[in-house]
Amino acid sequence: MAIKRNLDIEIAEIVCVLHDIYTIKTGKYANHAKKGAIIAKTILMETKEFKNKEISIICEAIAEHSNKQIYSDKPYVELVKDADVFECSLYQEAKGFYKLHKSGKVYREYVNRIRNVRRELGLSTNFIFRK
Repeated sequence: MAIKRNLDIEIAEIVCVLHDIYTIKTGKYANHAKKGAIIAKTILMETKEFKNKEISIICEAIAEHSNKQIYSDKPYVELVKDADVFECSLYQEAKGFYKLHKSGKVYREYVNRIRNVRRELGLSTNFIFRK
């Protein structure tokens, strides 16, 4: 998706790799996006390989990735939201999980995102979730 959207591949990879870093490190999910952005910032700064602007872009995308019902004009924020929801749609029982744990409005936005990603990738939209 990053290639199709003409985004910097390295930045996109790092955002996607680190987006759940808080949950991976702690096993906790609550507020993991915002907390993960703090961890990611520390990691990225310690490497001394990234410009401040790049760190800002990466951390903003991580911090906002859980707000899938909110759309922005920030390409890396939207990329990680789309990649995350699309990946999760491939898990068995994802539909049931989302219906149980998300409000109706948020669930509908997840479905819209998945449908749009499937279209973007040239995949069928006859089904949204793995059966």
